[in-house]
Amino acid sequence: MKTRYDKKCEIILNDEVIPLEENRSKITFYNKHKVAIRKIEVDPCAIPQETRCDWLLIRPDDKEFFVELKGSNLKHAFEQIEKSIELIAKDCYVRDKNIYIIISNFPKKKPNTQVERKYFQDKYNAKLMVERTNYIVEDIQTA
Repeated sequence: MKTRYDKKCEIILNDEVIPLEENRSKITFYNKHKVAIRKIEVDPCAIPQETRCDWLLIRPDDKEFFVELKGSNLKHAFEQIEKSIELIAKDCYVRDKNIYIIISNFPKKKPNTQVERKYFQDKYNAKLMVERTNYIVEDIQTA
């Protein structure tokens, strides 16, 4: 299969727990059935010269999970995710995908991201989630 990034940026895992962490932001994916998950280091490996997200996980059915681990700049996170989808998603307009933006300096009141959620759903067929650090995805197979 031809990819839109250097294969050296990818490892294949079948671990039951897949943590992604940077500075104080962290998300954990549980892979209960231990299926082979492709883990791509987007920043700085797969997309070295552009605005980009941090990680991309891909299930065997090719569902993509874009992850941005952020301190607080939500607007920049949206830009990073969008650029990453356009550069490396298998099919950026049709294929089902999830986006996780994990914020370490999460405001007391959850940010209103309704406009962005609709935008990413309509343009990229992507479900956008903005969550505080230490977020857990209980089962990557059903996410």
